[in-house]
Amino acid sequence: MGKATWLQMPLVAIDSNIIDEIAHTVGAEPVLADAMESLSPPPVSLPRRAYAWYWLLALAPYWVSCLYTFSDTLYQEVAAIPGRALWRDRLLGLGAEIREAHPEDLRDPDPTMRPDDQTLIDMGLSSADSEHIADAVGLGVTHFLTYDKGILKRSQAIRSRWGLTVVTPEDFLVEAVRSGAPWPARVPWPWDAGPLSTGFPETSKPI
Repeated sequence: MGKATWLQMPLVAIDSNIIDEIAHTVGAEPVLADAMESLSPPPVSLPRRAYAWYWLLALAPYWVSCLYTFSDTLYQEVAAIPGRALWRDRLLGLGAEIREAHPEDLRDPDPTMRPDDQTLIDMGLSSADSEHIADAVGLGVTHFLTYDKGILKRSQAIRSRWGLTVVTPEDFLVEAVRSGAPWPARVPWPWDAGPLSTGFPETSKPI
């Protein structure tokens, strides 16, 4: 995928587990906020997942052609979280910040494009996962970001059938920069070392 492709893309749908990851990363403020704004490296050691979201959030103002969205399914899933009302409300608020400024046609799946949930269930996805993927196809997105192993395991089959690329945020970040997305950070791009390299811990306790 060349640089011209990046300029034409991407509309990115996110899974509900991504909202949770973003909330943990954003929750590290003010430790990370100033560094993000200045495009400096994080002032603390971050695991691979948090490191990826650190840069995706920092680069958002520079990736103006990249929009993140999701269907109402995500709101319904987050609202159904048992207990932890304050955390649930925070996730819903973060979701609203991500999606509600978008044009309305980027919020509702097109029923003529959306595959039947059962088609995805027959591929081995759970009913909840199938709804997320079906909605993403119906929204016409290019990428679906998730940490769900059941969905990632079937990424090749999903891409072959609907042209939807299912990846983790880390892989999306690497793919995007290699495809021509701006990297105006004050550090060299860490292709082969640091948190985005293989073997680095994926997660840790929130800061």
